[in-house]
Amino acid sequence: MKIIFLIDKVFSDRDYDRFGIDFFIKKLVKIEIWDFRINIEKNQNNDYEADTKKIIFKNFYSDINKDLETKRLNNYYIFDLRVSNLDYFNLTFFKKKNANLIKIEQTLHPVKAIKMRYKILYLFKKFKLLLIFKIIKKLINISKNKEKIIYDIKICSGRKSNLQNAKNIIYSHSLDYDIFLNLDQNKNFSQSSDIVFIDNAMCDHPDYKLLSIPSHATSEKYFPSMNNFFTVLEKHFNKKVIIAAHPKILNTKKISTQFDNREIIVGKTPELIRDSKLIICHDSTAISFAILWNKPLIFVSTNEIMQNNYLSMQSIKDALNIKCINVDSQYKGIDWDKLAKKSLLMYSDYKKDYIKTSQSKNQYSWKIFLDFIENNKLYNKKF
Repeated sequence: MKIIFLIDKVFSDRDYDRFGIDFFIKKLVKIEIWDFRINIEKNQNNDYEADTKKIIFKNFYSDINKDLETKRLNNYYIFDLRVSNLDYFNLTFFKKKNANLIKIEQTLHPVKAIKMRYKILYLFKKFKLLLIFKIIKKLINISKNKEKIIYDIKICSGRKSNLQNAKNIIYSHSLDYDIFLNLDQNKNFSQSSDIVFIDNAMCDHPDYKLLSIPSHATSEKYFPSMNNFFTVLEKHFNKKVIIAAHPKILNTKKISTQFDNREIIVGKTPELIRDSKLIICHDSTAISFAILWNKPLIFVSTNEIMQNNYLSMQSIKDALNIKCINVDSQYKGIDWDKLAKKSLLMYSDYKKDYIKTSQSKNQYSWKIFLDFIENNKLYNKKF
């Protein structure tokens, strides 16, 4: 059995942990990363990623492609983590090579289930009418292409998981739930009284460049508005706001300055949320931790974010049935305590919809995956 991750961007230490690499290595499962970035040499990942040096990295074009002309991929399990669409080396290509295709439905976000009327409204607001039909046609074509893929296994994590087009379903939970299970074992953690802001890197997320898309917000407008809002909450609650920086942001000095020299902590977002008094966030997937630890939450936006990231923001708002505070607008007279606690009412449903299926055990998700493979003897036969 060999597990292959297809990538076209950095496979980070965070990915290393989330995808259970150490667990698979201890179970003697072979792991390889096939990199589709043309200019990346063999075994070359980013220098700051230490753990990932334990795995074999191969450039797909120079190390793999030639061998695949005659090779069959029996007992290969393919996880496609690429963000770009390739016409030729798509999942159909690997399917024809007899590989087992695994679809991860463990990073669910409400935007996938957003109501159609909001999608139509967004298209009308963001694009000219003449372009809408081209966009819809493209979306339909993409949808049709996706429908052609029958996955050998889908790993699901909530009621909103798409169970179609799969030969086998594994009922599991989100990758963040694995982190929750691990951290929640320590019942002696210290409860702080801090307010934690979950940073999305709205202005300079590295994926913007990778996907050739504009940022959701500009530094000139975003940071002054957010800092003014933080100051209001700090005065009201008499507590400081700590920034849980996005894991892909490396320049903490810069972001600290941008956030008016507030404390910046990287790589500890789950712990900060667990130990906090109150959470402030946009549409970060880390909102799952606030829900799992039952933390009061204030959901915020700006004019730019609502313009450029409308669907995702609206989906969170709908899923939790909460008010979204636009920090570019007037927000005087708001009962912050009441507002923050209102979100708690929908946490149980959100967990069932997006985080954990009722059928899944409270076990490490990759143990659930490997047990399913072994119990069904799928490692030595084709589905």
